[in-house]
Formats: sequence, structure tokens, C-alpha cells
Amino acid sequence: MEDKGQPVEKLPKDLPWQVTTTAIWCPAAQSRVALLVKNDWTAYCTWFRDRSRGHSSNVPSACEGSKCSHVEQYLNNLIQEELGDEA
Repeated sequence: MEDKGQPVEKLPKDLPWQVTTTAIWCPAAQSRVALLVKNDWTAYCTWFRDRSRGHSSNVPSACEGSKCSHVEQYLNNLIQEELGDEA
């Protein structure tokens, strides 16, 4: 997933972390899910990723999947933290 405001090539590459995660309550999954961002700026929901590897019936229709607004918001927050005033 790429941040719509910043092309990936303009994002910092020398990050002090390899991966960062947070957990949120997801109404679509009706469960607590982990959102993960790697230091190459790829981001995803581990709950969706685990369930989408099998049959699509394992994912509720309310799930936004790879276009999840929760993942996008978490990624955008990390970008703002890393870029600070540059953003």
C-alpha cells in the first residue's frame, strides 16, 4: 500500500526500525487486528492477509481488504512522524 500523498521513493529509507505494528478494533472483522508497516513502507492488516490466502469467503464483505482505511491512516500517521515538518 502506498501513501497517496507521498511517492514511496520520496519517503525516508534510513529508518531506525524494521517493522512497526499497532492493534485496533476492526468492526468489519469484529475482532482486534494487527496493522503492520515494514521499513520499505509496505503496509497491511495481518488479519486480512491471513484470511485472504485461503478462500475469499473467510473475509467479511464489510472488510476493505488491501484498501483498508485503517491501514492507510496508520501508514499516513507514521509518514507524518518520520517526515515531521517536511510533509
